[in-house]
Amino acid sequence: MQQRVADIIGVFMSSTIAPSPSLPVVTLVAPSPPPVTGQSSYSLYLAKRLEPYGLEDLTRSGRDEKAGVLGYVRKAFDSADVAWRLLIGRRRATVFIVLDGGLGLLFDLLFVAILRLRRVRKILLSHHSFAYIDRPSWLMRAIEAVARPSATHLFLCERMRAGFSARYGRNSSGLVLSNARRVAKARAPISAPMPTEFTLGYLSNLSFEKGISEFFDLIDILTKKGLSFGATIAGPASSDEVAEFVQARLDACGGRVRWLGPVYGAQKEEFLSQLSVLVFPTKYVNEAQPNVLFEALSHGVPVVSIARGCVDEDMNGCLSHVARSPESFLEEAVPHIMWLADRTRAGEGEEIRSAVARSFMEKHSSSVAAEQKLLELILSDPKQ
Repeated sequence: MQQRVADIIGVFMSSTIAPSPSLPVVTLVAPSPPPVTGQSSYSLYLAKRLEPYGLEDLTRSGRDEKAGVLGYVRKAFDSADVAWRLLIGRRRATVFIVLDGGLGLLFDLLFVAILRLRRVRKILLSHHSFAYIDRPSWLMRAIEAVARPSATHLFLCERMRAGFSARYGRNSSGLVLSNARRVAKARAPISAPMPTEFTLGYLSNLSFEKGISEFFDLIDILTKKGLSFGATIAGPASSDEVAEFVQARLDACGGRVRWLGPVYGAQKEEFLSQLSVLVFPTKYVNEAQPNVLFEALSHGVPVVSIARGCVDEDMNGCLSHVARSPESFLEEAVPHIMWLADRTRAGEGEEIRSAVARSFMEKHSSSVAAEQKLLELILSDPKQ
């Protein structure tokens, strides 16, 4: 205990000492798998991307919903360890925080407070949730207030930046950095052969929030309309309840729909290349920018989804359709899918794929350019 007190006193006595240039350039505070989520997978990507420039990796395990209360306890202990490491020892030059979307913002507030106390000159706050943008959050308001003037905010799309500014009174400064750069750059025309059958696909951690029920409802409607098509589902069930639901609906479809289970790497690439349209009717409250939508576009596959987070903005110009709300999804999705099927039967399938791929290439290039600006910001002198 005496040693810890001495450490803390030493921290404050040395708070004006500049960080050593021989030490890591940037410190990353972020969740990492398990579980595998869009946020934690982004953290892994970021760690790999920043490592060549000098990285102190303070990633911690995220909360696994299946673990219940134990998941909260584990996350609390991991976060406390990160906070302690930020509090003692050398003062960092630049700290990059991948923000939580829920109660985890409480830990993010603690991290930011410690960094401001330690007079860290450059704090990068990366946003990955619309939960505190669609609805006010006192935790995010506190983070924004405490982080000034050291913070630079990173947003996934223009809508996220504008929404944050409107909600918390922050000006429109900040960097828009979409996830498109994380997907292999598409080529137009697509080299993979066209699917032999018009095929609907669904790829996600299967859950009711991610729209698995609406996907099957869509299958039923298209079947009644006499559309000739196939359908494939990929991804693990998020719970036993969801697994039982999916199996019951599969049985009712009479073999029209296949469930592959989890797919990764080459298997996932093969799955996407065989689709005519990706269906993603998400209702997830924290939805921001699903990476799977960019992955579909990179294969020349148009998307049918719901206006959550950045989805509407991201799908613009991609021969895709984004429904206004979950309630109108089926009404809006059916005619668009019928239109895509008609164009495919008319021999325009390759034209569709090439147009979608070209649109994604523009999004990819813009995202890569934004990442380069981020790297320049990280490597710049924090005193400037």
